[in-house]
Amino acid sequence: MKFDTYASFRIRGAILDGLRKEDWMPRSVREKIKKIEAAAEKIEQEKMRTATIEEVAAASGMPVEEVGKIMSESLFASLVSLDDDQKT
Repeated sequence: MKFDTYASFRIRGAILDGLRKEDWMPRSVREKIKKIEAAAEKIEQEKMRTATIEEVAAASGMPVEEVGKIMSESLFASLVSLDDDQKT
């Protein structure tokens, strides 16, 4: 194995580990968010309108309450506090 190949593999792994460490949301929730977003996108493309939460829940195989909860969590995940100390 070439050193370049080994080094790039290790650097990529270290970057991913660092990103996961900084992420406060569990991986399982992130996977559910992706599943819900994919279902919503598919419905919107098929029906040419915004998908309802009931349609998304049925397409993703989750209860309506869980879909609503996960979507609200995903909104909070994208917010950044202006008061937090940011490392630059």
